[in-house]
Amino acid sequence: MTTPATLVMLRFAEPKDDVAPSDELGALYDLQVDAGLSLPPVVSACTGFGRQFSNGSGLDAVDVVPGSSLATRDVTVQAILSWDFVGQNTYGSHGTIVARGKGNAAAEYVSYAVSLRVVNYALQIGELRFWWQDNAGVVHEQLGGQFVVPAAGYVMLTAVRHWVSTTAVELRYYVGDQLIGEFLSADGDIGGGTTGTFTVGTRYVAGVAGKFFVGVLDQLRVLNYELSAEEIAATWDRIARLQPRGYRAIRDLLPPGAPISNDPASRIQKLLRIAGHAIGYAAAQVENIRHNLMPDRAYGPALDQWEGCVGEAPKASDTVVVRRRRVLGHLRQHAGASPPGIAAATADLLALAPSQVQVLAFDQTIRDDFSNGLRSELWFADPAANWTINAGALRVQALAADVITFDGTTRKWYTCQTAAPGGGGFPLAPLADGRGVHMFAKLTPTLLPNHAEVGIFFYDWAHGNALLLGLRDAGGVYQVVTEGFRAWVSQGVVVQAVSALVPHWLHLSQQLGGGAIGFGLSHYSAAWSTTSQLAGYTLSGDIQHSTTFQYAGMYCRMTGALAGNVDAAFDDVILRCPFAPRPFRWYVLRDPTLPGTPDLTAAHAALQRIKHAHTTATVITTKSLLADTPNSGADRGPCGAIT
Repeated sequence: MTTPATLVMLRFAEPKDDVAPSDELGALYDLQVDAGLSLPPVVSACTGFGRQFSNGSGLDAVDVVPGSSLATRDVTVQAILSWDFVGQNTYGSHGTIVARGKGNAAAEYVSYAVSLRVVNYALQIGELRFWWQDNAGVVHEQLGGQFVVPAAGYVMLTAVRHWVSTTAVELRYYVGDQLIGEFLSADGDIGGGTTGTFTVGTRYVAGVAGKFFVGVLDQLRVLNYELSAEEIAATWDRIARLQPRGYRAIRDLLPPGAPISNDPASRIQKLLRIAGHAIGYAAAQVENIRHNLMPDRAYGPALDQWEGCVGEAPKASDTVVVRRRRVLGHLRQHAGASPPGIAAATADLLALAPSQVQVLAFDQTIRDDFSNGLRSELWFADPAANWTINAGALRVQALAADVITFDGTTRKWYTCQTAAPGGGGFPLAPLADGRGVHMFAKLTPTLLPNHAEVGIFFYDWAHGNALLLGLRDAGGVYQVVTEGFRAWVSQGVVVQAVSALVPHWLHLSQQLGGGAIGFGLSHYSAAWSTTSQLAGYTLSGDIQHSTTFQYAGMYCRMTGALAGNVDAAFDDVILRCPFAPRPFRWYVLRDPTLPGTPDLTAAHAALQRIKHAHTTATVITTKSLLADTPNSGADRGPCGAIT
């Protein structure tokens, strides 16, 4: 990131014509006159002396340290001048204030230039505009801000360029403290060489000077960062109101009739002006603090300090407005970690209205009645074509010719599963007075031919451990069965009951029993009902199986060649993991389909200061997190199923 700095400061305060104008900061060698051009003479100006530019006059200089006046990204050009509008129109409509580069070679490509243009001579309307060259030397004239040119007197003109990307540049123009134009340009390819020439009052084309400025230049400064509207207004208020008022106050304190010259060029009036301007400068600093100390208007060092207070550093491409918005987002935490407080703190950063901010927070229980379809952020259906939503339920279908065997050698079953809430495996050794993971679902079989089986399961995909509870057709006999697999090897089928082709409510859970019981085993039980969700359950005996599973869901498989098509439905799924960390992970979702340009990094940083220490918070742009997806938030964590 470039350090904000003033690149060039020309006050044109030389008392005689033959004293070369110099840069107060020493970035430029003394300004000279090219052959064929005339030297602008010294005249009295607004703040002291200035230079009277005319047709055929101009100044230029090279950098003392090559590149010190170069700016190919952000730049602000500010000038106090008197524009001879009539004289400008006499010979041409353009008048160049400054151009960095003569444009005739790559090292001289113009990286920034500001000019004045006559728009309507009769109505005294002029235009302030930027232009520059790209890295191929092509000139890009920009849209400008139009204003009514005063018939006499001095004005302060400010042109601000904020570079966003190679296809986006923000331009703003001010007369005094008034914004006269704001534009977005696509000309982000900006050229310029370190050895380029800094020119004042003229523009070179093919090595020939032209488009001269006609008028008086009092002061000219160039900065490598964007000035905010508040900083421009503070400067204008100082030079146009407060410093003249200080001078007026000093003069009014003199005794009436004192033998003192009223000539502004006299020594005594110059001394009075110095004292008066000092008083006005002090008053300007007080007014600046009074108006621009708070973070919604702060700029420069004050804004830097606010960013330090909230612990946030700006990015190189951040505008002053974005930086302020980030600070305000941190400070608008009056409602804490409540949804209204989160919305208030992040809405501006996410470029949303508070009502559009979606705060996603969860408990240890996942519930899904499939009324919103098969949510890809929650369920992984394999193969997807065999799992569909039908009549508000999750339907699984298989053809008689399908091979959907799951055993020690073949694993081609159809599954629709989800990761354990909170991830990492479950049930993670439950407390002695509690229970572990629970999986519940309503099963409605429509077609269940011989050798077909449908049900619910716990699964360790990596190690081949599984625990199944389902309904099986064994030669026309419908059986409720459980079966465990360890390292893909079946631990035996247990027929829990003989049933019928009717809806079943299935419940698979880990039971209390002191956690692990050796050899990586724990206690489980199966329950089923053909009555209702709340009554008529039959409980299996103790089932000893793996202590760690990563997935739970529904399955469809065959235990032999299918005698026909399979058609079954699942509904009212409940998955509960009471000891998972899921409640301690919450998210703010920024819908990417909504308009606006969000600052996701700043919003995420704001969440880190809002959240409680025992929680993890993340800004995301999708509910389906995929690692390395730009701006999804997946790489910031936490990752995994979130709903």
